[in-house]
Amino acid sequence: MKYFSVLNIGNTHTQVAVGYADKKITEWESLRTFDTSEIPFDELPRDIFTVYSSVVPEITALMEKKFPDALPCIAENVPLIDFSDAPPTLGMDRIANCAALGQKKSSGIIIDAGTAVTLEVVNNKKLVNKY
Repeated sequence: MKYFSVLNIGNTHTQVAVGYADKKITEWESLRTFDTSEIPFDELPRDIFTVYSSVVPEITALMEKKFPDALPCIAENVPLIDFSDAPPTLGMDRIANCAALGQKKSSGIIIDAGTAVTLEVVNNKKLVNKY
């Protein structure tokens, strides 16, 4: 059975989830993001599939260095939604929100109240807002 891990790295909190490929998530933990630098990256397994979303440039760079095979949540890795008109500043967190919507619906509005309140409008699996 293969493991997978998902990391959502925000400005104030980081969520880490681990599970099996054929089951739902089996472990979940939420950390304050500044504590994320304390994670012993060198001790984490490299043989599991990892997806991450990060809005913290220092941690994004660390993930790219320590986990080069991990899949960042960037527009070209999310075929569920057409991001062709998306602004270049669209962050991984907002892309992940659109991907989550695209798994269940073809259209919708996403409101994310993180460090900033953001709004995404998806119509027929295409991101249409320019915010």
